[in-house]
Amino acid sequence: MSYQKTTVIGNLGANPEKKTGNDKAFAVFPLAANDRDEVTWFDVLVFGKQAETVLQYKKKGDQVHVEGRIGIDTWKSDDGEARGKLKIFADRVTFLSSGEKAAGGSDAGGGATRTPADDDIPFA
Repeated sequence: MSYQKTTVIGNLGANPEKKTGNDKAFAVFPLAANDRDEVTWFDVLVFGKQAETVLQYKKKGDQVHVEGRIGIDTWKSDDGEARGKLKIFADRVTFLSSGEKAAGGSDAGGGATRTPADDDIPFA
């Protein structure tokens, strides 16, 4: 058995959307993580109460810290070319900037919200 965990800080590329699958609702949003010269895109899937909080308080451009398991969707394009997209099944989403604070707390995962100094932002 193997276990993986990833941590990514990035900005929402669009407003979160509510989706359903296996009779359960969840939120999904694109996340752009910038490494100075290159942007990596992830689809982030968030479940349970965190999904509700993300849907209510996050919008395009907001910065978040995401912890979770990474996966990849693969398919063939219409022209037969192999394609892939990274996704993160989030265990925790922490709000870092913008938006309003969640009622009764400051982030979707139970940790403290802080606005990072410019030096802390890997994609400034």
